[in-house]
Amino acid sequence: MKNPLSAVLFIFLSFGLSACGTMPKNFPDSLAQNPIQVQPQSILPVAVAKLNMGIKAGTTIGRMYSLFGIPTLKIQAKPVIDPFYEKMFGEELQKAGYEVKGMGTFGEAELGEARFLIGGELIEASVNTHALLGNYMDAHYVIRWQVFDAKTKKVIYESQTAGGSVIHGIKSYGDLEAFRVAFKNFLEAGTVLAGTVSGDD
Repeated sequence: MKNPLSAVLFIFLSFGLSACGTMPKNFPDSLAQNPIQVQPQSILPVAVAKLNMGIKAGTTIGRMYSLFGIPTLKIQAKPVIDPFYEKMFGEELQKAGYEVKGMGTFGEAELGEARFLIGGELIEASVNTHALLGNYMDAHYVIRWQVFDAKTKKVIYESQTAGGSVIHGIKSYGDLEAFRVAFKNFLEAGTVLAGTVSGDD
Protein backbone atom coordinates (compact mmCIF):
# COMPACT_ATOMS: atom_id res chain seq x y z
CA MET A 1 0.00 0.00 0.00
CA LYS A 2 1.34 3.45 -0.93
CA ASN A 3 2.19 5.93 1.79
CA PRO A 4 -0.62 8.59 1.86
CA LEU A 5 1.89 11.26 2.83
CA SER A 6 4.01 10.46 -0.22
CA ALA A 7 0.97 10.76 -2.48
CA VAL A 8 0.04 14.17 -1.02
CA LEU A 9 3.64 15.38 -1.36
CA PHE A 10 3.75 14.21 -4.99
CA ILE A 11 0.56 16.15 -5.82
CA PHE A 12 1.88 19.26 -4.06
CA LEU A 13 5.20 19.16 -5.89
CA SER A 14 3.57 18.51 -9.25
CA PHE A 15 1.27 21.52 -8.83
CA GLY A 16 4.05 23.75 -7.53
CA LEU A 17 6.48 22.94 -10.31
CA SER A 18 3.90 23.46 -13.03
CA ALA A 19 2.92 26.81 -11.52
CA CYS A 20 6.54 27.96 -11.33
CA GLY A 21 7.11 27.00 -14.93
CA THR A 22 4.38 29.36 -16.18
CA MET A 23 5.61 32.70 -17.42
CA PRO A 24 3.07 35.55 -17.06
CA LYS A 25 1.84 37.63 -19.96
CA ASN A 26 3.34 41.04 -20.63
CA PHE A 27 2.21 44.10 -18.73
CA PRO A 28 -0.64 46.04 -20.41
CA ASP A 29 1.76 48.89 -21.23
CA SER A 30 4.72 46.68 -22.15
CA LEU A 31 4.02 46.87 -25.87
CA ALA A 32 5.59 50.11 -27.02
CA GLN A 33 3.81 52.42 -29.41
CA ASN A 34 5.65 53.03 -32.66
CA PRO A 35 7.56 56.31 -32.38
CA ILE A 36 6.37 58.85 -34.93
CA GLN A 37 9.09 59.31 -37.51
CA VAL A 38 10.37 62.83 -38.04
CA GLN A 39 12.26 64.45 -40.88
CA PRO A 40 15.81 65.30 -39.67
CA GLN A 41 15.94 68.49 -41.73
CA SER A 42 12.94 69.89 -39.84
CA ILE A 43 14.27 69.09 -36.35
CA LEU A 44 16.93 70.96 -34.40
CA PRO A 45 19.68 68.77 -32.87
CA VAL A 46 18.95 67.20 -29.49
CA ALA A 47 21.09 65.72 -26.73
CA VAL A 48 20.29 63.07 -24.14
CA ALA A 49 20.44 64.07 -20.49
CA LYS A 50 21.27 61.92 -17.52
CA LEU A 51 18.35 59.79 -16.32
CA ASN A 52 17.90 60.74 -12.68
CA MET A 53 16.84 58.40 -9.90
CA GLY A 54 13.73 59.83 -8.25
CA ILE A 55 13.40 56.93 -5.81
CA LYS A 56 15.33 57.02 -2.55
CA ALA A 57 18.35 54.70 -2.59
CA GLY A 58 17.69 51.54 -0.61
CA THR A 59 13.93 51.59 -1.19
CA THR A 60 12.58 48.10 -1.86
CA ILE A 61 11.29 47.94 -5.43
CA GLY A 62 10.91 44.17 -5.80
CA ARG A 63 11.88 40.71 -4.63
CA MET A 64 13.79 37.67 -5.74
CA TYR A 65 11.46 34.66 -5.73
CA SER A 66 12.63 31.09 -5.32
CA LEU A 67 10.85 27.79 -5.98
CA PHE A 68 7.08 27.89 -5.21
CA GLY A 69 7.13 31.68 -5.40
CA ILE A 70 8.70 32.16 -1.98
CA PRO A 71 10.22 35.68 -1.67
CA THR A 72 13.85 35.70 -0.59
CA LEU A 73 16.12 38.70 -1.12
CA LYS A 74 14.89 42.26 -1.61
CA ILE A 75 15.69 44.25 -4.74
CA GLN A 76 16.50 47.82 -3.79
CA ALA A 77 16.79 51.09 -5.67
CA LYS A 78 20.35 52.22 -6.41
CA PRO A 79 21.60 55.80 -5.92
CA VAL A 80 22.16 56.33 -9.67
CA ILE A 81 21.04 54.78 -12.93
CA ASP A 82 23.59 53.11 -15.20
CA PRO A 83 24.55 55.30 -18.23
CA PHE A 84 23.98 52.20 -20.37
CA TYR A 85 20.27 53.06 -20.42
CA GLU A 86 20.90 56.63 -21.58
CA LYS A 87 22.85 55.27 -24.55
CA MET A 88 19.78 53.28 -25.54
CA PHE A 89 17.67 56.48 -25.46
CA GLY A 90 20.04 58.09 -27.94
CA GLU A 91 19.76 55.08 -30.24
CA GLU A 92 15.94 55.19 -30.14
CA LEU A 93 15.99 58.92 -30.96
CA GLN A 94 18.16 58.27 -33.99
CA LYS A 95 15.86 55.48 -35.17
CA ALA A 96 12.95 57.92 -35.01
CA GLY A 97 14.83 60.43 -37.18
CA TYR A 98 16.22 62.82 -34.57
CA GLU A 99 19.75 64.21 -34.87
CA VAL A 100 21.48 63.35 -31.59
CA LYS A 101 24.45 65.46 -30.51
CA GLY A 102 25.84 63.81 -27.41
CA MET A 103 25.00 63.77 -23.73
CA GLY A 104 24.66 66.45 -21.09
CA THR A 105 22.83 67.68 -18.00
CA PHE A 106 20.22 70.38 -17.56
CA GLY A 107 22.73 72.44 -15.58
CA GLU A 108 25.27 72.73 -18.40
CA ALA A 109 25.57 76.10 -20.06
CA GLU A 110 26.80 74.68 -23.35
CA LEU A 111 25.51 71.59 -25.12
CA GLY A 112 27.65 71.84 -28.21
CA GLU A 113 25.50 71.76 -31.32
CA ALA A 114 22.37 70.57 -29.49
CA ARG A 115 19.59 73.10 -28.98
CA PHE A 116 17.40 70.79 -26.90
CA LEU A 117 18.14 68.33 -24.13
CA ILE A 118 15.84 65.41 -23.36
CA GLY A 119 16.02 64.07 -19.81
CA GLY A 120 14.00 61.99 -17.41
CA GLU A 121 13.47 60.98 -13.81
CA LEU A 122 12.52 57.48 -12.68
CA ILE A 123 9.62 57.98 -10.25
CA GLU A 124 8.14 54.47 -9.91
CA ALA A 125 9.79 51.06 -10.22
CA SER A 126 9.00 47.40 -9.77
CA VAL A 127 11.51 44.63 -10.56
CA ASN A 128 11.13 40.96 -9.65
CA THR A 129 13.10 37.83 -10.52
CA HIS A 130 11.68 34.31 -10.52
CA ALA A 131 14.28 31.57 -10.30
CA LEU A 132 14.53 27.87 -11.15
CA LEU A 133 11.70 26.55 -13.32
CA GLY A 134 10.08 29.96 -13.68
CA ASN A 135 13.35 31.50 -14.86
CA TYR A 136 12.04 34.94 -15.82
CA MET A 137 12.11 38.51 -14.60
CA ASP A 138 9.59 41.30 -14.82
CA ALA A 139 10.09 45.03 -14.64
CA HIS A 140 7.78 48.04 -14.67
CA TYR A 141 8.85 51.70 -14.65
CA VAL A 142 7.21 55.11 -14.69
CA ILE A 143 9.39 57.96 -15.95
CA ARG A 144 8.79 61.70 -15.99
CA TRP A 145 10.34 63.28 -19.09
CA GLN A 146 11.39 66.86 -19.77
CA VAL A 147 12.71 68.78 -22.76
CA PHE A 148 15.10 71.62 -21.90
CA ASP A 149 15.76 74.50 -24.30
CA ALA A 150 19.42 75.56 -24.09
CA LYS A 151 18.61 78.92 -25.72
CA THR A 152 15.91 80.03 -23.30
CA LYS A 153 17.27 77.98 -20.36
CA LYS A 154 13.76 76.69 -19.69
CA VAL A 155 11.94 73.36 -19.58
CA ILE A 156 9.52 73.62 -22.51
CA TYR A 157 7.85 70.22 -22.52
CA GLU A 158 6.93 67.57 -19.93
CA SER A 159 5.44 64.11 -20.24
CA GLN A 160 5.07 60.97 -18.12
CA THR A 161 5.03 57.43 -19.52
CA ALA A 162 5.19 53.86 -18.26
CA GLY A 163 6.95 50.81 -19.62
CA GLY A 164 6.94 47.16 -18.63
CA SER A 165 8.57 43.95 -19.75
CA VAL A 166 8.66 40.25 -18.95
CA ILE A 167 11.66 38.34 -20.28
CA HIS A 168 12.95 34.77 -20.14
CA GLY A 169 16.02 34.34 -17.99
CA ILE A 170 17.56 36.45 -15.24
CA LYS A 171 20.40 38.60 -16.52
CA SER A 172 22.18 41.93 -16.24
CA TYR A 173 20.18 44.70 -17.92
CA GLY A 174 17.21 42.35 -18.13
CA ASP A 175 15.03 45.36 -17.39
CA LEU A 176 16.35 47.33 -20.38
CA GLU A 177 13.23 46.62 -22.41
CA ALA A 178 11.01 48.24 -19.76
CA PHE A 179 13.07 51.44 -20.04
CA ARG A 180 12.93 51.19 -23.84
CA VAL A 181 9.15 50.82 -23.83
CA ALA A 182 8.71 53.86 -21.58
CA PHE A 183 10.95 55.94 -23.86
CA LYS A 184 9.29 54.77 -27.07
CA ASN A 185 5.93 55.64 -25.54
CA PHE A 186 7.36 59.11 -24.86
CA LEU A 187 8.41 59.39 -28.50
CA GLU A 188 4.99 58.16 -29.59
CA ALA A 189 3.75 61.64 -28.71
CA GLY A 190 5.90 62.62 -31.68
CA THR A 191 3.61 65.31 -33.01
CA VAL A 192 4.03 67.26 -29.76
CA LEU A 193 7.71 66.49 -29.27
CA ALA A 194 8.63 67.10 -32.92
CA GLY A 195 6.77 70.39 -32.87
CA THR A 196 8.56 71.35 -29.69
CA VAL A 197 12.04 70.78 -31.13
CA SER A 198 11.30 71.91 -34.67
CA GLY A 199 13.46 74.37 -36.50
CA ASP A 200 10.66 76.90 -36.95
CA ASP A 201 12.02 79.15 -34.17
